[in-house]
Amino acid sequence: MNNDDDALDRALDTIEQVELISLRWGYVDGSFAEDEIERLLAAALGSDAPVDTVFDALLDRALLHEIPQPNGTRRYRSRFAESVRLFRDLKLLTFKRPWLSAPNLVSDYR
Repeated sequence: MNNDDDALDRALDTIEQVELISLRWGYVDGSFAEDEIERLLAAALGSDAPVDTVFDALLDRALLHEIPQPNGTRRYRSRFAESVRLFRDLKLLTFKRPWLSAPNLVSDYR
């Protein structure tokens, strides 16, 4: 593992640790604004790596999920938090029932 991978690991760990606070309570729809991500990255990396480079690398490697908003802005969450959100919404699909009224496959995700 090289220094770039170490910086990415530290950055992702920091983001996921903050997300875990909400996920533990069952709030899975949380996300970060770009400036919040940059502050977390700056705290995690110090002067070891440029924040913009690490931010772009997290996006390029799909470790950070971009969520476009209706107002044109973007929010971000880690792939872990996005996975938990998607698992929460899984439905049991059958031919006899529309998907909106289908039962959830995951009853307790916390």
